[in-house]
Amino acid sequence: MMRYYMHDGPAAFRFELAGDIDGNDAARLEQDWHTASSTMGDRELILDLSFVTRIDEAARRLFRRWHEKGAEFVAGSERSRDLVESITEHPFTQEPPHAPTFQPRYSARSFKSLSLKSVPVLIPAILLSALLTLTPDVHAAELKPETLGAWNQYVQSADATMQARLRPGNAFLWIDEQPDRRRQLRAGEILVNSIGQANPKKVPSGLIHHWIGAAFFPNTKLDDVFGVVRDYTHYKDYYKPDVIDSRAIQQTAGTDRFSMLLLNKSLFLKFALESEYESSFAQAGNHEWYSVATAVRVEEVEDYGQGGERRRPADEGSGYVWRLHSITRYLEADGGVYVEMETMALSRDIPAAMHWVVDPLVRRISKEAMVTSFRQTLDAVNSLVATGRAVEFPALASGFQSVQH
Repeated sequence: MMRYYMHDGPAAFRFELAGDIDGNDAARLEQDWHTASSTMGDRELILDLSFVTRIDEAARRLFRRWHEKGAEFVAGSERSRDLVESITEHPFTQEPPHAPTFQPRYSARSFKSLSLKSVPVLIPAILLSALLTLTPDVHAAELKPETLGAWNQYVQSADATMQARLRPGNAFLWIDEQPDRRRQLRAGEILVNSIGQANPKKVPSGLIHHWIGAAFFPNTKLDDVFGVVRDYTHYKDYYKPDVIDSRAIQQTAGTDRFSMLLLNKSLFLKFALESEYESSFAQAGNHEWYSVATAVRVEEVEDYGQGGERRRPADEGSGYVWRLHSITRYLEADGGVYVEMETMALSRDIPAAMHWVVDPLVRRISKEAMVTSFRQTLDAVNSLVATGRAVEFPALASGFQSVQH
């Protein structure tokens, strides 16, 4: 049976393989790498075939395509060098830097990951800024009733916690739960934390990802921030290149509905998420507002823009993202606006043995992507203020109120 291990290094992404690789294995590898490659950035791709004993024509074609896109080979045995030469159709002269030792930390039938980077977090748009998911197979996942039930219960609890923040004596902002957080934000830091020690959180046949981020926008007012947050038509400009299309569907004094198309460009795949959102705004105090947003539709689009483009119905497909929900709080104070956002996402489950691989990546990339998204929003707000550009949409209804979902 084919075995493999992915080494996520600082300079290179190394794919180490062992055993016989047939057409079925090649299909799994191609599907796995479609999404795993989205995390490698500018790093070099290295394919180590030192412990591969045989490949069939389908695997040879796959490796040849990867090589034509820049992948380099390592071959530490005579057999593997012959295999590399059959792939590249050229003599193999590269010597490995040291004698390789295949030490797989797990045996996997497949590996999948999806990275949604630089996604708007100051929304009401609520795509989790970075979501990595390992899955036990490459087939479509089905959202089960017990999974959806656990998600609904979790969201209700999060909304109830938000309502508790409105009670007298309670902290409206998460940053005020610890005295140093405001000082850090005023100094220009962007804070991103996991909600709870276990993140993602295991539910029946699924995972819930829950993060919170906060930033301070100096020399701005609430109207400036709302001028960007509610300007859905220009999300594709504020958050490019990942958001490739966006539009407002309907806007009233308290509720907005909009859509967004997010494209995840990996090395060999164009995978898109088309989603529709509903966001409600409420005033919590003289200079305090909050919004609660929910994705009312999330659909996957495989091979976006290609001849074989395929759209999956909602709640079908890979299970990368089934549900999305967010709560955003705004406070105008100290010569600017504090903005903090909780974002929640429901995805399919992963094998327990894989958590040691995926959890550190989820944490690292989620933090980096949320920081980037806050900065993109701040840039958009600063540009709006500098140019004096007017954004027309229905004024938010004033008055203290609660938003119930």
